[in-house]
Amino acid sequence: MGVVALMLVGAGGITGLRLYSVAKPVEAIALTGDVGAGAYLARASGCIACHTDVEGGGPPLAGGGRI
Repeated sequence: MGVVALMLVGAGGITGLRLYSVAKPVEAIALTGDVGAGAYLARASGCIACHTDVEGGGPPLAGGGRI
């Protein structure tokens, strides 16, 4: 009996979340900032080392080592 009650409560909770979303609608963001500063940070932190397929001749920051 307890398992059935637990399943009903769980199903009711899932249905409630589907009907009454608690998340805010996604808003568009404005892209601002200095692209040069972002490029500097990517170079300084060494992002290219892991995120570029150098052996396969891939473009910079287009993927890299497998996880």
